[in-house]
Amino acid sequence: MVKSNLIERTCEIILFLFFSIFFVNLVIDDGINWILNWTLLILFLILIYSYKKFFLPIPIALTFIIPFITIYGVDYLFHTNQVSEDKYFNNKASEIISNFLKILPLLALSSILFYTKRSKSIFLVSLNFSLIVSISFDSYINYMYNFDRSLLINKFGMIILYDACIAALSLLTLILNFNQRNKISIFFIILSLINLFLIVGHGSRGTWIGIPVILILITMFFFKTQRWNVILTLVSSLTLTIFLLLIPNSPIISRVDAFKEDKVLVQQNNYNSSVGNRVFLWNFAINQFKTSPIIGVGTRQFRENICIQHKQGLIPACNPHAHNIFFQFIATHGLLGLFGILSAFLLPFIYFTKSYLISKNKFNDLNQYSVAGITFTLFFGICGLTDFLFFASFPTMFYFLVIITLMTLSIKKTTQT
Repeated sequence: MVKSNLIERTCEIILFLFFSIFFVNLVIDDGINWILNWTLLILFLILIYSYKKFFLPIPIALTFIIPFITIYGVDYLFHTNQVSEDKYFNNKASEIISNFLKILPLLALSSILFYTKRSKSIFLVSLNFSLIVSISFDSYINYMYNFDRSLLINKFGMIILYDACIAALSLLTLILNFNQRNKISIFFIILSLINLFLIVGHGSRGTWIGIPVILILITMFFFKTQRWNVILTLVSSLTLTIFLLLIPNSPIISRVDAFKEDKVLVQQNNYNSSVGNRVFLWNFAINQFKTSPIIGVGTRQFRENICIQHKQGLIPACNPHAHNIFFQFIATHGLLGLFGILSAFLLPFIYFTKSYLISKNKFNDLNQYSVAGITFTLFFGICGLTDFLFFASFPTMFYFLVIITLMTLSIKKTTQT
């Protein structure tokens, strides 16, 4: 008994450190260290040794394995020999594809969460802790750079990817605090919304699109059971939006004005703008898909073909990707790649939707995990419509880490019930 309790406490501490280090790393934009996966493997081996059990439900396995086979597998079999003249992008292309191999150790997390008794609390405490770090960090950055997007881009580099992840983190923390029924949960609900709108102030318009959709869904899902939390969420969101509209050099107004100018240029068949660049690349991705519809043209070749368009003066930059996660994979990996990336979004979405229908009109952990899963996959998918979110390691690992955590906690709750 003493040995069992010691192993349990050890696993809880390591699991908390794993989540906290990962989320804080994400927040401060320090990159994702894949060595964290070794922490999971050590935990996994401890649990296997202790319980002599292994837990990996089919929906979770398929969510990871199908993208691995259809993206990493296709690239390994058909596009390995491609070499870009740009050495940086050559390495970057390898990183993009290898990320689908590197996420596989996360599958060990399913057993760890299922057999660790307080895994739900550990996950929520880690999120709340990272939220406090995030709001401190983002407040400081926005104050230092005065919401100046050009300065923020210099700071973060891939600012759209960062904003999408932190907005998703804030929405996730918001929803998971709905069920706590204590004063501290209200504190974290408000903090989540403040942090969300600090990210809105960065001016990443692709992130904006998903926020009202998620707020509408939160209202639909929770109004009957958590009316006051929903009202608090909506009133706080409206107040923060008005604040961002009224501050000097409002990032919302400036970005809306820029969109209007871009729209006029596109209507004149001029694609030398942010919006025009995307419209051109989406059409170009479809044309590239037509040349190799099953396996695609490959990540490096797709970029080389984009650079040819740039040299001809058709687009303003030699873009590294299609600025859309679905167009990217249909161009680079054909129908197989599209099937893979759709599986990564649709399989969890379908699972969480079925889980929600089981717990509909009840407010419990199962209902909460279902809503969190539905909104998380949907928000990430919406953000992926205007940028290639899996261009870097940190959003790739973040997405799959949250998905496997929510699915496992949901299945665990169903089993207990």
